[in-house]
Amino acid sequence: MCIRDRYQRRVHGDNFLNILMKNLIHFCFLALLVSKITCGEKLGELWVKNPENQKIAGSDNIPFNIGNFGHVPEGSQLQGIAYLATPIDACSELTPINIDEEDTSPILVVQRGECKFVTKAHYAQISGFKVLLIVDTEEENVEDLEMINDTTGLGYTISIPSLIVPKKHGSELIELIKSGTTVLLGLHFNWAQSPKPSYQIWLSSCNQLSNDFMKEFADYGSKLEEYTEFEPNYVYWPCQNCDLEHTEEKCIANGKFCAPDPDGDGPIQGWEALIEDLRQYCIHALYGKRYWSYVGSFSDCLKDIKNYNNLEACSDEKINNLGFDKGEISQCVNKTFVNKNNPDYKKTDNSLFSEFKKRYFEKGIVFWPSVIINDMHFRGNMEAKEVAVAICNSFTEQPGICDDPAFKWQYFDDVEGKVSFPTFLLVLVLMMVVFMCCFYYVYKRIVRREMTKEMTVQINAAVSQYFLMNEQNKSFSTQP
Repeated sequence: MCIRDRYQRRVHGDNFLNILMKNLIHFCFLALLVSKITCGEKLGELWVKNPENQKIAGSDNIPFNIGNFGHVPEGSQLQGIAYLATPIDACSELTPINIDEEDTSPILVVQRGECKFVTKAHYAQISGFKVLLIVDTEEENVEDLEMINDTTGLGYTISIPSLIVPKKHGSELIELIKSGTTVLLGLHFNWAQSPKPSYQIWLSSCNQLSNDFMKEFADYGSKLEEYTEFEPNYVYWPCQNCDLEHTEEKCIANGKFCAPDPDGDGPIQGWEALIEDLRQYCIHALYGKRYWSYVGSFSDCLKDIKNYNNLEACSDEKINNLGFDKGEISQCVNKTFVNKNNPDYKKTDNSLFSEFKKRYFEKGIVFWPSVIINDMHFRGNMEAKEVAVAICNSFTEQPGICDDPAFKWQYFDDVEGKVSFPTFLLVLVLMMVVFMCCFYYVYKRIVRREMTKEMTVQINAAVSQYFLMNEQNKSFSTQP
């Protein structure tokens, strides 16, 4: 009876531990999921390291957004002393500032307004600063702002990251600097990582900037193809209420999808560019890595368009040179239309562009060419090497190709700073798993030892009883 009770208690204990372990597994899964979501959504962390325990607007962290120009050190962490610009708007050459010689990442704090973002970054950069921090002058959510490059090309000369922070946080930061306190900021740039990163390039085959970027990126894209999951996405705009002449020249699907004429008043029309978009998508779907050879060579088509009667003629030349099957590509293009057998491009709806439309709004694309890596928008100069470096930084374990100097960019030396929330969460989960495994092991050992001890006592008691009864029987049998 005692052995059975002990066994029942052991079973109940095992059931409890099994339930506990299952809940722990569920917790681990949820924690890792939260960690992944957090990594994917947060651009990073900005905080005050000195004075210690200094809060800004009642918070340990300062929200920020990153400009789409300059070089952004994805995954890096740095610290730097914050200096206030004079003039405060940084729209002209700055009054010289004595930067601490030991400060490898000095940060310039300026106010928004009076000139473009890239102008402020330009004056910060030529004054020796490594980071520009812009204080917003409007009460708004800076995470919804888009700090984009201007049209002068100045942004492509910028090599430092530019951040914008909310008015409330920035104003307190400015007052702290004005008080004479040495303000040391810590800055971490988050970047989502995965074993096999996925990335999308948003472009238009009729856009010269897109073509120039693809030509420069083609070699990088080809080398990264087998290690990543890449998909080209093409942009357009709707114009179903436009006049018939406009729709005939620039649109397919009755004005549902349109593009500008690639050569202005030349012979090439917008609808041809949309068909080229579909053609390029199909080439990637059919020929994979060799897609990069095609887009790299097609980029010259718009520049040499006067030598061709239409866009397809230039495309055919590139297809023939690469040995692609034109019929197979045309068949793939036709399959993207609702009427797959004999589509009328001008009138038939297109399912692939409909999918692009859905993704376009989901991803929040506002300009092109644009790149999304592991569901995070690439920030910084849209340059081939910059994007390639960002993709390499998105691997949990980088392939050998990323060791090539062509995939390297020296930003800042990482410094000791805050541990990010996802890292803390992961460490906590691992510690809990180790603890529960040790606890379970010790519990099993204790239960086994107690059972053995209990069984030994019970068996010894039973044997003793047996011998006692046997002796009594013998004594009874020997009585006269």
